[in-house]
Amino acid sequence: MRPFLIKSNRDDEGATWIVIWGDMLAVILTFFILLVGISEIDTAKYSEIATELSDSLGGSLEGELGSHGKDSELATLGIKTDLIDLNTLAKKIKEAIAEQNLEEALDITIDHRGAVLSAPGETFFKSGEADILGKGVLFLRKLSALLKTVPYNILVEGHTDDVPINTPRYPSNWELSTGRASSVVRFFIEEENIPPQRLSAAGYAEYKPRFPQIPENRAKNRRVEIIILRKKK
Repeated sequence: MRPFLIKSNRDDEGATWIVIWGDMLAVILTFFILLVGISEIDTAKYSEIATELSDSLGGSLEGELGSHGKDSELATLGIKTDLIDLNTLAKKIKEAIAEQNLEEALDITIDHRGAVLSAPGETFFKSGEADILGKGVLFLRKLSALLKTVPYNILVEGHTDDVPINTPRYPSNWELSTGRASSVVRFFIEEENIPPQRLSAAGYAEYKPRFPQIPENRAKNRRVEIIILRKKK
């Protein structure tokens, strides 16, 4: 007579334990991935705080970082180094504005798009025209020298006030705003040899005013904006 055998459940129990352990590890890994994701540093906010701190201390935060291996330290903090480069470029453009005594006409700011240089229309153009004036050419040449040192794309926007125009060359503000933006882009390409692939032009007529559309603000809303975009070529 064959002996009666009782099968042990130990093997099944061991396999069950391994499955449970694997599931638990997966949950822990997912938790840490989510934790890293929600703790990513807001680079724009960091830049704003860093600039204010640098100004208050009367020094250059970027310079300090540069002397101790800027890229490696910023990478450790999870900060994109191109943001700092963009701020440095904006400072150099501001210096170029001061050199040509154009502080009252030109200003440069940093926003979500990048470094935005705003120039009232009369700085670069005669009323109702899109041919660049001599003082505009001088500044654009100096600006081009700076733009050649960085890899960022460049968007040129033309804006007008809300006064209608109707000439044989510019039957509306759409043509005038687009023509002015195109003139600047063409200058960068033909006179300064900036690669066309980095450049784009757009005209918005009077439909993206910088200030409320009232007569007192018309001169401020007539402008060209040269935007050094955060996105590289």
